[in-house]
Amino acid sequence: MDLPSIVFTTRGNIELLSQNKIAIFASRNTPEIMLPDILNFFDRLRKLPIGLSSGWHSPVERMLLKQIEITQPANVLHYFARELNTIKPTLLQQQMLDEKKLLIIAPVTESKRANKKLIRQRDMLLLSQNKKICFLYISKGGRLETYFNLLLNSGRSVFIMEHPLNKDYYGNDVVILNSENFDLLFTG
Repeated sequence: MDLPSIVFTTRGNIELLSQNKIAIFASRNTPEIMLPDILNFFDRLRKLPIGLSSGWHSPVERMLLKQIEITQPANVLHYFARELNTIKPTLLQQQMLDEKKLLIIAPVTESKRANKKLIRQRDMLLLSQNKKICFLYISKGGRLETYFNLLLNSGRSVFIMEHPLNKDYYGNDVVILNSENFDLLFTG
């Protein structure tokens, strides 16, 4: 899969782009029954010396972003779908910016509001800058299912969190990530 080249702007620690990092996606209608497993899974991720990349936009992604603590090894790459200068960092984001643990990234645009075109640009930018992509949950027929299918055989490492509700996406080109193979995040 060839991803388009997208001009982008940043605020924060640009060196995080060269860090070992993984993109995190969760569908906006992730079943509540999965939340304990997702929180457990993410708790392990945030304790690793990696960059956690996402738009942090779906309800589950926003919940996970709130779990990150500045004292933990994980850094954050936050992708936005609107003009970067319209974004006012939260107190935690400002602390993370000050500690060089956060990079805010957005496609170049003058739009102060996200729209479908900018969301797609943001997502393509995120996918182009992350070789490892982890899906926590994918809704049938949704945007993430489209991305998942496009990423297969793309040269990127595609992971899916092990859970019975994700079994429809298990296949040869997908790494089913669980507590026994978590170290795969550090290979390749």
